[in-house]
Amino acid sequence: MVRESHESFYRSIQLPKVADGDHVAAHFDNGVLKVTVPFKELPTPKKVAISGGTPASKPDGKKK
Repeated sequence: MVRESHESFYRSIQLPKVADGDHVAAHFDNGVLKVTVPFKELPTPKKVAISGGTPASKPDGKKK
């Protein structure tokens, strides 16, 4: 005897800010729901030159 349920199920989760909500995909197969949430491409870190200041001293008090 097989018993089937016709009840609905609801689950809600908040996606992280880096998730690409426009490209979420879901696939239901053999009773398993697989949801794929891709991440947005993160910006490349930018290097910033630092100028000015004086040379640091070594622990013995002498300059490098």
